[in-house]
Amino acid sequence: MSTNIIEGTFVKMGKNCEELTKNLQNFNGYLRLSIKRDYGFEEGYIFLENSMPVGYYYSYNNTELFGNRAIEYIEEMKKNNNCIVELYQYDLDKLKLMKDLFKEMFLNKPEPKVEPKVEEKIFRDMDKDVLCKYQKIVLNIPSGKPLKMGITGGCEEYKEYLEDYRLLDVFKKDSDGKFKRAHIIYHNKEPILAYYEDNNGVLFGNCACDFIKELLNDSDVVIDIYEYNIEKINILTEYYPHSKLKEDSSKDENKNESNGEDLDEFIYKLSEKKEISPTNKDNEEKDNEPLNKEELLKKLGINAPSDDTIDNIIQNVVVPDAYELKNIENEINEKISEFLKNQEDIQDFLIDISVEYNQGYICNCKIKLKPKKKFGLIKKDVNVQYIKDGIYNILNNYIINMDSKVSIELL
Repeated sequence: MSTNIIEGTFVKMGKNCEELTKNLQNFNGYLRLSIKRDYGFEEGYIFLENSMPVGYYYSYNNTELFGNRAIEYIEEMKKNNNCIVELYQYDLDKLKLMKDLFKEMFLNKPEPKVEPKVEEKIFRDMDKDVLCKYQKIVLNIPSGKPLKMGITGGCEEYKEYLEDYRLLDVFKKDSDGKFKRAHIIYHNKEPILAYYEDNNGVLFGNCACDFIKELLNDSDVVIDIYEYNIEKINILTEYYPHSKLKEDSSKDENKNESNGEDLDEFIYKLSEKKEISPTNKDNEEKDNEPLNKEELLKKLGINAPSDDTIDNIIQNVVVPDAYELKNIENEINEKISEFLKNQEDIQDFLIDISVEYNQGYICNCKIKLKPKKKFGLIKKDVNVQYIKDGIYNILNNYIINMDSKVSIELL
């Protein structure tokens, strides 16, 4: 999923950027270039301030490029005869909001032109000699029971807590709002599942290892450790099969948890090996008939899981607990606080955020703003709609999809 650009007011459409901007004076807005490709639309954005280019953004398939890195790709788009160009206008508030939310798109100072490197989104896994690509999905890793929280990265303290089943949640957020996150699941100190996530998307298994190693050695990351269980691991491997670091890592220890096809074969072989006590021909033929799965499980004293048990396992994995919801609230609070601190007309603010889960995430955000005063007496005007749009953009670009509601009150 590409970044959501704040929509401007449509002005006109054409085939050439230069023609559309030829007579513009003191214009604020952007040019949107688009080309229909096999995997959707290739898109390029050129942001204009006072009719001069100040920012760039490029998006196609699973690739996103920002600022200087996007320029060369957009220049190539201009040469394509199938390129459609649209001109949109911003008011100063919307342009300022774009700069606040997506600093990486805008040029702070001229940088030397360099040859484009191979995209960070595609790299080679030398063990399997395959190309690994970021997956644009919402990763849902259920947490377990907190065991040790807030371990600092760059040390090996976390290795003291890896007995039995454990989940490591490794997180870092840069000053520009970009994040890096890794989830590693251990069994008796051996990693068996791995996930790496950043603003580009998600990597699984062996493809994530180099990124995770680098993240664990970063002194700025925070590591949380949770107790885990085999039920959550089994469902995770079903939903994300490429997350396995070692094929069939738990098969030897959990033979009774094989998939349905293996269980059928196992049961059939057992039924063939059962002892026969023929008393007559009819009884011999009857005893030679293999038992079905239900009969054999009953004979062996094994109870198949009920539908309620299966539902409870799925509910336990999918539905976030109170600790997870609190972490989401804290992350959103931090993002909104950073945005409000940069607003010149606001002296102080209060944020009340609640995140709930009811067949999906629901976020209610209540903001109280205290405007600054002119000459210490008269309150300055605050553009409430601009603030609300900015907060909605933060929520819409959060890594979890949520139904959001924002209300703002002036104090």
